[in-house]
Amino acid sequence: KDASPECLELGSKFTAFDADSEKLTQLPAPDRPISKVFSAGGTTWYAPTSLDEVLALRAKLKRAALILGDTAKGIRQAAYETFNGKATDIIYLGNVDELNFVEESDGNLVLGAGLRIEDVCNAVRKRADKLAYAE
Repeated sequence: KDASPECLELGSKFTAFDADSEKLTQLPAPDRPISKVFSAGGTTWYAPTSLDEVLALRAKLKRAALILGDTAKGIRQAAYETFNGKATDIIYLGNVDELNFVEESDGNLVLGAGLRIEDVCNAVRKRADKLAYAE
């Protein structure tokens, strides 16, 4: 009601969407995360999805910082200073399949190094009846 006449005119050209009566088309989820690369402020972030990709990037980008966890708060400056200078390339390991797994082997719980703490807790809780240390 407080919109400018131009906004009201533009809005009149569109049909209102009623989420209660119309169904949205659900896009299929990708089979697995997709590798990504983006650059900003002189830093390039790589988000590979396989260990082979990580190893290839690491071979090419010897000064790259490897990052995993606590990235929601941002990366502290000192956390990615490598080789006597700031890393301009960062490789995020959170989407690497080979680092994100939960398995049982010979009665042991085997956890990938890339798991979030929430995933570790859930894995232990799920097996609490079988694992003496899960109490």
